[in-house]
Amino acid sequence: MSYTSETLSGQTRENLSRLSRSYHVGERRNHDRNFRVPRSHRFYLLLLSLVVSLCSIALPFFTGYANGWQSENLYTGVMMVRGQLPYSDVFAIGGFFYYLLILVSDLLGSLLWLIPFQLVFFYVAGVYFYKIVYYLSTRRDVTLAFAFIFYLLNLVLGFGGLYPSQFGMPFVLIGIWFLLRYFAGLVKDEAFILYGFISAFALLFDPQSVVFWLLSFVTVGIYNLSHKHFARGFYQLLCIIFGTLLIIYTAGYFIFNLQILSPYIKQAFIYPFTSPTMGSDNVILAFVLQLVVALGSGLLYGLFGTFKRKDNKIGTILLALTTIVYLVLALLSSDYCLYHLLPLTMYGLILTAANFRDRSRRRAKNAGMSEVIATYIKRGFYLPALLVVIALGHLGYRVVTMTSLNHERSLTASYVAKKTSSDDTIYVWDKVAGIYTDSKLKTGSQFALPTINTHNKTNHKNLVDSLLEADSAYIVVNKSMTLPASISSMLKKEYKTVSISGVKSFTVYQKK
Repeated sequence: MSYTSETLSGQTRENLSRLSRSYHVGERRNHDRNFRVPRSHRFYLLLLSLVVSLCSIALPFFTGYANGWQSENLYTGVMMVRGQLPYSDVFAIGGFFYYLLILVSDLLGSLLWLIPFQLVFFYVAGVYFYKIVYYLSTRRDVTLAFAFIFYLLNLVLGFGGLYPSQFGMPFVLIGIWFLLRYFAGLVKDEAFILYGFISAFALLFDPQSVVFWLLSFVTVGIYNLSHKHFARGFYQLLCIIFGTLLIIYTAGYFIFNLQILSPYIKQAFIYPFTSPTMGSDNVILAFVLQLVVALGSGLLYGLFGTFKRKDNKIGTILLALTTIVYLVLALLSSDYCLYHLLPLTMYGLILTAANFRDRSRRRAKNAGMSEVIATYIKRGFYLPALLVVIALGHLGYRVVTMTSLNHERSLTASYVAKKTSSDDTIYVWDKVAGIYTDSKLKTGSQFALPTINTHNKTNHKNLVDSLLEADSAYIVVNKSMTLPASISSMLKKEYKTVSISGVKSFTVYQKK
């Protein structure tokens, strides 16, 4: 039997293709086996997840010490069962699934159910953070040390938990792990269905993660174009769309029926980037504070060596660009609260771990977890340790100073709840939403708290205009906060003050 050159060439190509596929399948299996998390380390991650989850504002002891955004998020989710919807009735920037999870916990009988939910999310995030760091560092001591730092920073920067970004973390980290493997040639094109699937989940918990997903989408596109993977790139796009639609259609059914699609997109996806100012603190001091903490805690340490890396360059550049965007948003927040830096505990800390490996090659291959943590603290000029001390001191201060104030909030909520019906609305001019949550009453304005999401002129005007309509049965005012002159005049005309035994820090106004 004779073979033409074309036949031999075709057979050769087919054999080479088979060998290539066989090689990559074997490589994928070895890769997955090498980067599995050992059982002892899984237990370590589970224990850390449990510790962070137990320090949650879902616990009765900590609920009264939540900041304004945390308390408003809890109130928004809880009130969904009473027909008050996020995005339409209450201005909200968290994801739809995020508020739905709070609602489910309340329906199960207690917000304490948020703790096991958060435990699962933190554990999954920890597992994939571990895989990513080990992939980039190839050292178990560095990986375990940075896993500990990851949970520690989540505890310190996001004390009390239940932030949308923390519920979006596991999906983002799965996405990062997926892309690192893809750029290494270890992922099939069909797997991009998973990429679309997890990106949709992440966005429905944490809309602000759209920064990462957009940058990653552009990065994959540039990578495919540079390698002339035109057909593959188009096929991957179809897989991403299919995976995304699996989740979007499910969520869209409820979002469309509730008629909240337009405000959902404007508030959760557009507003945080067009109006990054989240607080009312001094702009310059807040800028300096966020920058010093980001630098001193090591979250930006990995940026300096990223663009000089030779291995995993595409993936690390993607992480660096994402880190820079979230850093800018934190610097512009005009807020002393440090939860704005939470996204950097993923992107920035992974880069720091990879850079840590590069700078530590002269040391012993496995110097030990404690030595890695000690070196990390020293490189941050001991600021990470100082942050922990300050956080504990701040918690103690809040417990001492806010205990009596929280008691007054509870008394006020009980009084107002007894004097109103479920159809009545109230407004609370306060820093936290405790009175709302305890009274189970709807807010008289789309902006439940005057200090949250009201720092641009449009939202502030909408808040004032809604209160000037004088529709609320009661308006409760924290005496330490300043009211706009127009609202003060309206209260004198339309409301009368009532006294509540034991309440000195609040003025309670009842509709005449």
